[in-house]
Amino acid sequence: MTEEPTPTPPPKPARKYRAKPADVNRDTIADIALAEICAGSTKADDNMVALRERDWGDAEQATFLTALDQAKRLVRDVRKARASKRSRGHEEIAVFTELLVSLDPILAGAKRTFPEGSGERALFGVGENIVNYTIGRLYQLAVDTAKNLTAEGNTPAAYTLKGVKPDEIAKISNLCQKYKDADFAQANALLDAAELLDILNEYMDKTLNPHRRELQLAAEQAWPYRIPTNRTKRMAFGLPPARPMTE
Repeated sequence: MTEEPTPTPPPKPARKYRAKPADVNRDTIADIALAEICAGSTKADDNMVALRERDWGDAEQATFLTALDQAKRLVRDVRKARASKRSRGHEEIAVFTELLVSLDPILAGAKRTFPEGSGERALFGVGENIVNYTIGRLYQLAVDTAKNLTAEGNTPAAYTLKGVKPDEIAKISNLCQKYKDADFAQANALLDAAELLDILNEYMDKTLNPHRRELQLAAEQAWPYRIPTNRTKRMAFGLPPARPMTE
């Protein structure tokens, strides 16, 4: 009796790409690439002549190019923030823990000093889950706390908290001084990669993509799809060569 051959197992499906947190997604990259194609096509003088006749003038062109440059800069910022985060991860964990510990007696003092629901509590992080803060945001809370609790010359401190010792206030001031030159302490580095990604996505949706679609619609008018000789021009602006543009 002939043995039945062992069936070949079906091939495993290819692993789907899963964007890591704070990754720039493929749609965003594709949208920027399309905008760059459109921008390149506007550089031809004859193209701009036709587009100006469709109310796409120098002002619209300048706004679009500026939006494209800004989107590309945001992509670079997201990637830089991710790389920077990886390189200084261990340092940030240590700093974050040190700041959290130093702020604990301050939060307790603010709860004792100010009644529930008062606005002063928010100044010291009461009611916030500060353990979920970014390192930059926690650093800023520490800076503001030290300022609010420290006297300047003959001017008394803005606030005095029950049970908070002078050395605890001094410790926060010392930590702020210690870390003031760190990247995460700089005003232009307080946003982490995830927050920058949110800004990028909103910018794409509300600024770059609308300007790019407006340019494409002007090209749609300048080179209608029903005329076969327009196909090359249409493709230069990312338009379907033989059918109308869809939103």
